[in-house]
Amino acid sequence: MEHARLVYAGAPATEAHMAVIFKTTQGLAAGGTLELLAPEAYSLSCPAQAAALGLRGVRLCSGLDNSLRVVLSEAMAPGSHALVVHLGNPAFTPADNRFALVLRDRHSSVRDARMGVPGRPIVQGLGILASRLAFSSSTAFAQAEVRVSFHVATAIDPYQVMGAVRALQIVAPERFLLITREPVLNLDGLPTPETRWFHLLYTERLVRVDLVRSEGDQPDVIPAGDYRLSFQVRLPEFWMPNINIWVLSLCRNLRCSEIIADVAMAGFRFGDAPTLGGGEAEGSSQQGGAQPRHRALPGPLVACASVALAWLAAPAAPP
Repeated sequence: MEHARLVYAGAPATEAHMAVIFKTTQGLAAGGTLELLAPEAYSLSCPAQAAALGLRGVRLCSGLDNSLRVVLSEAMAPGSHALVVHLGNPAFTPADNRFALVLRDRHSSVRDARMGVPGRPIVQGLGILASRLAFSSSTAFAQAEVRVSFHVATAIDPYQVMGAVRALQIVAPERFLLITREPVLNLDGLPTPETRWFHLLYTERLVRVDLVRSEGDQPDVIPAGDYRLSFQVRLPEFWMPNINIWVLSLCRNLRCSEIIADVAMAGFRFGDAPTLGGGEAEGSSQQGGAQPRHRALPGPLVACASVALAWLAAPAAPP
């Protein structure tokens, strides 16, 4: 296997969504299987619905303890693919924190494999336990609202063990385009500076939300609760990407060159029922800062600076 990598939030002793991203030179016919093996300290399970895996043509998904098996109902071509599974994190990073991914044909013969895929460290104090992606349209080339929701189970305090979170970053999949003339909406009072608190990096498909004004500032405490960030995108014109994964990152610095944790969310496909209705109440949007529920919104800041997304597509270091 050319490469494989894992994207998940290492919140201690909690369940997370884990994206498994891989590139293979081997195809699988219908009846082939993908097998994922985690260290014994973890547990693996399947989403309630096969569509939530984010992988096309799934006939069956079954998980037992630290292993998971996906059976394909249609052929999988060589190339890049991704799926999202449920992962039960341990309380601490295990000494051996390596995963394995094996592709087998319908006769159980191994066609491709990647052993020793490095897992993410368990981050003490990480309190983001759940995330959700909602969308207003799944029509090709439509403009749609995308809303990223996340749950903070315990307050994120810069003076506690995890340290300061100075920015949040959302990475859209390839072929999605950010609508930069529309602002990012902070719907639930996430503490941010009063002005210039969001950036839309069009070319890199990044939405970045600043939690401080400058690099040396300490952010405010993010209280426990549910938060939503909403923005506009243009859907792909012809086909959805195989790696249809959205990622919410917690960043140590404003450039997001130092990532504390990544939260993976499975994307949607053409024809999926929208999960944001046109008549749904939007709630009160805000500009940010200490006073909640401001209506005024800043104009979008279109940044030309580039932050490479090589971590999402580049090969992982060999074991």
